[in-house]
Amino acid sequence: MASRLLMGVIVAAATALAATAASAAGCTGNVQFADTFGQADPAWPTADSISIGGGKMQIKPDAGKDNWAIYQGAFFGDADICVDVSVNPVSDPTAFSAGVVFWLVDSSNYFEVYIAPNGFASIARVQNGRALTPVGWRKAASLKPGANVVNSIRVTLKGNSISTYFNDQLFYTIQGAQPQGGGLIGLDANSEKSPNTWSFSNLKITDPPQ
Repeated sequence: MASRLLMGVIVAAATALAATAASAAGCTGNVQFADTFGQADPAWPTADSISIGGGKMQIKPDAGKDNWAIYQGAFFGDADICVDVSVNPVSDPTAFSAGVVFWLVDSSNYFEVYIAPNGFASIARVQNGRALTPVGWRKAASLKPGANVVNSIRVTLKGNSISTYFNDQLFYTIQGAQPQGGGLIGLDANSEKSPNTWSFSNLKITDPPQ
């Protein structure tokens, strides 16, 4: 009995350490914006599928649907964006994804980095309403697959350069087109054939590294 209790303590400590490590990666410069999701900032949208509080934003799209939450409080150009992400439940880990939207001008012009519960990731761009895939779906070695697992997404924007990281490991660096004056940022999630709840926490946007 004692050994089982000790094992439970070790597992709990390891889980807490993993969550802390995820949130600590990157975004150490001058803070442009941060949200601990203790309460709802009015610049976030309100919807039945979006809830904010208790240290997280949760997005629960209807089955087979996609929802995003775009922050309307500021434009961001050069920036280092960090957020922790997890999902529950997971039936088909290949069927749905979530991510970070950035340099959004309108619904026809934006970028997004996605992750899926199977440990795959992608970088997408919509330009003048036409969908592009600078980096198609592929395995990201640093992503931890499964339900209730916390992964850190980091997007470093500098000039037209876009560098994406998962759990502080570089995924890809690509060239984009930073909108003049910057663009909006947001969080996006979709569900498989049954609704999934994506949780986002520790959102922080800082100046990018020099």
